[in-house]
Amino acid sequence: MNNAKKYEKNLRDLKTGFKINALNSKKKKNVLNNLKENEQKLLLLERAYFNLLENCYKLRSCEKKLISKNLRN
Repeated sequence: MNNAKKYEKNLRDLKTGFKINALNSKKKKNVLNNLKENEQKLLLLERAYFNLLENCYKLRSCEKKLISKNLRN
């Protein structure tokens, strides 16, 4: 009878362990998916930042040209 109770307890513990492992696995997948999404968002932000820098450079270049034209006139 004592062995039967131990067996049942061990079986319950195993089932609980499987549930915890499944939950942890799901959390890990969610974390990995979030990391991938954040990485993609970061790449988009970097691209937008470099586009802004490029546009600022172009604007400064145009501004310098306009200033030099105005100085000539």
